[in-house]
Amino acid sequence: MASEVSTYKVVSFSGTDPALKEFDSMIRKDFKTALRYGNGWYKLIDQDRYYQIYEAIISALLKRPDSVVRVAVASEDPSLAYGWSIVEDEKVHFVFVKKDVRNEGIGTSLLPKEISVITHLTTSGEAIWQKKYPDAIFDPFA
Repeated sequence: MASEVSTYKVVSFSGTDPALKEFDSMIRKDFKTALRYGNGWYKLIDQDRYYQIYEAIISALLKRPDSVVRVAVASEDPSLAYGWSIVEDEKVHFVFVKKDVRNEGIGTSLLPKEISVITHLTTSGEAIWQKKYPDAIFDPFA
């Protein structure tokens, strides 16, 4: 059963901001799990290798100079995160929203107004890309 989000706000951090530490382990876990199980190709990779390599990839994305992490948090409890994104200007590396609060506009609020590049896709992310951002390109190397 889906729960309803009362109010939330989006907070932004640079990828290396020490304040991001509160959400860091959640972001890493969500990113690795959602990508692995949300895209059948990633399940074909040896599990230990996948998690080891993607830990390094996430770290590298966060260290990029223009990397921004946006986190949707409950207005009444900023430690409660509903979702997050890692973006650089018009480039989206990943966006994640908890299942029980999807389709409430949170994902859209975490994205830049213009999207030209998407670097990581799940099956549901691909459907959103095709429907809402058909002019964006998929480039996992960007």
